[in-house]
Amino acid sequence: MGQGGSQLQAAHAVERCSFSESEYKKLLRSLQITKDVPNAQVELASFVGCFPAHLRPLVQPVFFRLGRERVGEGSAALGRLTPGLSRILKDSGITWRELLEAWDASS
Repeated sequence: MGQGGSQLQAAHAVERCSFSESEYKKLLRSLQITKDVPNAQVELASFVGCFPAHLRPLVQPVFFRLGRERVGEGSAALGRLTPGLSRILKDSGITWRELLEAWDASS
């Protein structure tokens, strides 16, 4: 079978961008994603639920921006949201640990 099988498998996995394996697993758990595929849907409620209640109105627009969805959509594809999250962490200077701590504190 050669490399065809591994190429097919890679085509169905979400690009993890700058996330380590453990960070990515934590991200999936936090967003309540059970299947690591690009078209897996991240629910808006799951995303904003990762943050303290007083921040939820502020992070709701971030969800639409990162997921490249129209405002008002209730979900975004994991394959779109993951690169957006990676990019904002890199560009903003916030560390993944800080974001995880915010998510953990609200869980």
